[in-house]
Amino acid sequence: MIKVQRVGVNLSVALPRTLRAVSVATSKLPLKVAALYARPALVDEIKHRLAKDPTGALARSVQTRFLVNESSPSMSVAVAGSKLIYAEIQDQGGEILPKRRYLAVPVKLPRSLRGKWPRDWPSDALQLIRSRRGNLLLVEMQKRPRTPSGGKRRRRAQRQRFIVRYVLRERVRLRGVRYVSAALDRMRAPAAQYAQRELQAIIDREARR
Repeated sequence: MIKVQRVGVNLSVALPRTLRAVSVATSKLPLKVAALYARPALVDEIKHRLAKDPTGALARSVQTRFLVNESSPSMSVAVAGSKLIYAEIQDQGGEILPKRRYLAVPVKLPRSLRGKWPRDWPSDALQLIRSRRGNLLLVEMQKRPRTPSGGKRRRRAQRQRFIVRYVLRERVRLRGVRYVSAALDRMRAPAAQYAQRELQAIIDREARR
């Protein structure tokens, strides 16, 4: 039976040991078919399970590729997965440390701002403040239209307010969403069966020549 298994954050499809004599050309199509079968399962699980405010970048990055082992065709594999550096930590969890002093953690950004980081804003758009609890916040200042009623202090408060866009942290711990294991559970059996049928059909055609 075609083997579908997890390798890191990729889903790998390989031939069983009993088919070591099969050529690379013969094995390539069935394995790629199984990997293509795996890709939608990964994409669906990423979209369903990914943590707060997903931008869709991880789901879009999932691709399939065929890794050829010319000296031992049975060791050739097709894989489906992402090459993004944060694919593993989103799946398995872990601690993220800043390159400099702080990490900017988005706070319920609207869809139009997802994937936007402090460096992407105009230089005067965000201000650094400290909350009453001592948290460092990057806030966007917004002006409101003036109203004729009320005293001077009240009018000033009405003219300007801020929206918290990021919280600054010295480290962040993410919980893994286990999207690879979930995708594997969904597609292991049907992908293996589909690839097995494709492979057997190719072998039968070659035998009849």
